[in-house]
Amino acid sequence: MADRIVLIGVDKMQKNLAALGELGPPTLAQALYEEANDIITISKEQYVPVDSGFLRNSGFVDAPEGLSVTLGYNAAYALPVHENPRAGHTGGVSPQGQPYKHWAKVGEWKYLETPWKAATAGMADRLAEKLEVAVTQLGRS
Repeated sequence: MADRIVLIGVDKMQKNLAALGELGPPTLAQALYEEANDIITISKEQYVPVDSGFLRNSGFVDAPEGLSVTLGYNAAYALPVHENPRAGHTGGVSPQGQPYKHWAKVGEWKYLETPWKAATAGMADRLAEKLEVAVTQLGRS
């Protein structure tokens, strides 16, 4: 998934970033990292199809690089499962009626996209609040 969140016109966040000075970007990067960890946790706990647990365990959040944080799943079959509407709902039978030896009994397709989209609602406000806490802790406002 190559989606990005672009925060435009977020006055409160910009004010807090300015107040933090050189501490602003690393503070924002940490807040983005925390958001990404929340998303991957929800994905693993509520959405990812699970058979052996390998796919779920391949979920990751990389350390921030600048103001960018990468999250996802690195199992070789992560993308095909993510895009398969039958993921987690096959009942152990292929579309041709053949039984599978192993299959996910829980989860669903779009297991990362779904929590990602849900998290974007209010994300700018949550980020602004985390920056405001940092400003308050520094006594700058």
